[in-house]
Amino acid sequence: MHARGRGRRVVVSAVTAAAAALWIGGMHGCAPEKSDDGNTDADYVKVCKDPATGQRIEDEKCSDSGSDRSRRPHWVYAPISRGSSVRAPGVGEAVPSGYDGSKPSSSRKVTTSKRSGGSYSRGSGTSHGGFGSGSKGGSGS
Repeated sequence: MHARGRGRRVVVSAVTAAAAALWIGGMHGCAPEKSDDGNTDADYVKVCKDPATGQRIEDEKCSDSGSDRSRRPHWVYAPISRGSSVRAPGVGEAVPSGYDGSKPSSSRKVTTSKRSGGSYSRGSGTSHGGFGSGSKGGSGS
């Protein structure tokens, strides 16, 4: 009788662990950030640029406010279009051409590049992970 009870505990523990993993994975998948494979559902990537050096600096030093963008660190944005990728510089690297100081409209999704930079490309347009997420598909006929 003890062996049967022990077997149930193992099954219940395995089911509980699997449910917890799905729940945690679903919470992580809700953010519209860059995924591990380089895809994002954002329209723009932003980095903090020091206009004196042309290099990316720490995000905490950036501001959207102020009119003197030629002297103060400010956010710059690069559009991410489907079928191509955008390189985001790491802190201390030169900000490449293609980044603009004009803030995108509020209807656009913007992601901040990781401190180390990286390559960003548009995903399929669906959110990655999370409960209730899925992909659009049609029949093969």
